[in-house]
Amino acid sequence: MPEVQTPLEFLRDFHATIDKAKYRIYIQSMNFENGEIMGEIAPLLMQKAKSGVDVRMYIDWIADRYIHENLQLIPNFRKSHIQYYRQLLAKNAQLRQDLLAAGVNFIQTNQPSPLQRVVPIIGRNHKKMYVVDNDAAWVGGVNFADHAFRNVDCMIKVDEPDFVETVASQFYDEKMTLHKDIVEKISDHYQLVIDGGKKGSSIIYDTALAMASHSQKSIIFASQFLPDGPLLEMLIKKHMYGVRVIILTSPENTAGFHKFPYKFAFAKSKKTLETHGIKIHFLTNKVHAKILFIDNQELLLGSNNLVKFGVNLGTQEIALWTNESTLIHKFRDFLYKHVFKYNEERFFGDSLPFFI
Repeated sequence: MPEVQTPLEFLRDFHATIDKAKYRIYIQSMNFENGEIMGEIAPLLMQKAKSGVDVRMYIDWIADRYIHENLQLIPNFRKSHIQYYRQLLAKNAQLRQDLLAAGVNFIQTNQPSPLQRVVPIIGRNHKKMYVVDNDAAWVGGVNFADHAFRNVDCMIKVDEPDFVETVASQFYDEKMTLHKDIVEKISDHYQLVIDGGKKGSSIIYDTALAMASHSQKSIIFASQFLPDGPLLEMLIKKHMYGVRVIILTSPENTAGFHKFPYKFAFAKSKKTLETHGIKIHFLTNKVHAKILFIDNQELLLGSNNLVKFGVNLGTQEIALWTNESTLIHKFRDFLYKHVFKYNEERFFGDSLPFFI
């Protein structure tokens, strides 16, 4: 049965599932950090690798440019900062060596060009996906770093064999080379939508735009960024036609909204939404989920932030499209329990009837 899981629900379930793994554990996360979460998971991965299980970890190079959830775009020359950064990198490097020594196939993807070392957000592998045996595959927004498990985020777990194998096939290219955007149709109710990493091209963004265009009653957009580009224009158009548009994002004082380079895009999108009367719901906790939910019937969820700003950077992404009734019902419950009910005072009751 498909499941919709919070980050901590995913962690508990993933831990229990890999504990029983017999032949493969595949992990793809853009970010990776030696902390409490990896301190719990890494010993089990090493134990499984030593017992002959095929354990693979694919982590993007950009993980080395993060301090917790903060990407280091502009150099900070404070001595204390440099010391802390070096200590964190050393801890991460040591954990990688321990994993490799135990037999884990640890692969750092997308080694940077000279330009990418200066502008590291270009051309990243942004996928978050996990596979254990033929038992389960997860797709969503959760990275393997401590801060990721405190965010408003979710993972979709599916145990159908065709779905599991389709996600697993994403791990067979160890270099994670760029490829065409593709849609893997698993059934009438499930599709995996995969961005190959070409700058300016995203089948996931195009799918979101098409979904929004045929909405009749409601659109829920959730992301750590505000909508922009053609999707923003479509949301405004639908709002003018009477479709209820709900924007969910992080607290307004989130540092990333006010830092270079995103601060300009944030200010522009915020002004445009407010000018057209579309309320932005700034939640209590940081939002890292990437969701488009149409008419309570159709869901797109994955690693793509659903913004044109990101499409132009050329990132590799994965998302699940579904209209499967059981999963849609569980997702409605997830939204009510973990977003709307938790932030009820921010919605003044006006959004809750959609989920009762």
